[in-house]
Amino acid sequence: MNKMYRCFTGDGGTSEGDFHEALNVASVWDLPVIFVIENNGYGLSTPSAEQFRCKNFIDKGIGYGMK
Repeated sequence: MNKMYRCFTGDGGTSEGDFHEALNVASVWDLPVIFVIENNGYGLSTPSAEQFRCKNFIDKGIGYGMK
């Protein structure tokens, strides 16, 4: 039986180490995971545009070999 797992986080969570560890493990182990990111525009009281240089949140997966 194939299962698909979903992980939910906010845009601020994408700047945390736990998020990047999860992306790395999911990629290396080829896990069936969908990462859902709620973009409310702020993380830890900082606008998302000031937290990272990626144009889109999905670009953070590129470094982990994710499409």
